[in-house]
Amino acid sequence: MSDRRSFELLEGGRAVATVHTVFTDAEDGNFGSDSEPAGLRLRRRAVADLQWAWVKQIHGATVLEPDARAADPAEQAVGEADGLLSDRAGTVLSVQVADCAPVLLFAPTADGAVVAAVHAGWRGLMAGVLDNAVGEITRRSGRPPQWVLGPCICARHYEFGQTDLAAIEERFGPQVRSRSETGTPALDLRAAVRSAMLTAGCGEQLGDEPVCTAESSRHWSHRAAGDSERQVGAIWWE
Repeated sequence: MSDRRSFELLEGGRAVATVHTVFTDAEDGNFGSDSEPAGLRLRRRAVADLQWAWVKQIHGATVLEPDARAADPAEQAVGEADGLLSDRAGTVLSVQVADCAPVLLFAPTADGAVVAAVHAGWRGLMAGVLDNAVGEITRRSGRPPQWVLGPCICARHYEFGQTDLAAIEERFGPQVRSRSETGTPALDLRAAVRSAMLTAGCGEQLGDEPVCTAESSRHWSHRAAGDSERQVGAIWWE
């Protein structure tokens, strides 16, 4: 079942918020935003019975904020983007993944927290989606966010073309270059995420190294199995 964690945030020595993060797996069901709406709503409510927001993911750099004035704030497709950010309590920000990296970020503010959910594939990383999320959180909080990384594909199963791999290596460093299980050039997506976060001024990820979606029997993988289903990374605060 879901990997759930909670974090108490302090500001000026006092507790200002509790942040909740969730990474679902296949046992929790399909969270693809194009799946049957009634069933999807039930699956979301089973994770958190709150307002949910999501985006149409396009492998870009845009980070959007849910509209508190939306006609149905409990179910909100925010727009085309690869990240969601909010400083409003009780809103679940979510991204769908099946090999790309779900990155959940958070930092305290004077009266609560600012949180973000980011869909980080290699194109989004190159476009700067994590830089944009970190920059806006830092602006609102006055400090860079803490972050957790969810299940994503590992280098052993992420064979990659030389031209694109060279460009990613130039941007994020030699640690992103690896070898697949068959010895071909491969991308270490986790290393690219870590490099992007450290360069943006953040510390190391919280928690253990996530499982590989291509190796896990509990997760959907588009590359390894051709799955059309998606798990979700979700974050909110109270």
